[in-house]
Amino acid sequence: MERVGFYADVDYLEDCRSNVKQYIIERREDLCALAGVPIKATQHELVKTVLYEQFGLTVASTVADELDLLVSD
Repeated sequence: MERVGFYADVDYLEDCRSNVKQYIIERREDLCALAGVPIKATQHELVKTVLYEQFGLTVASTVADELDLLVSD
């Protein structure tokens, strides 16, 4: 890109960044409301506990592939 040149609309990218950040924050709040407890990204054991206690789901791992299997069932 440096050799050829690449146009980037910086104002647009900054708007997109703030919009995506706000979207992620809102979805995180929705998930915490659904779970009934505040959950941070690194609290895997809490996620497992909430899934088991609230929804009766047993999860061997909180890796994305394992969680995707729950959705497909």
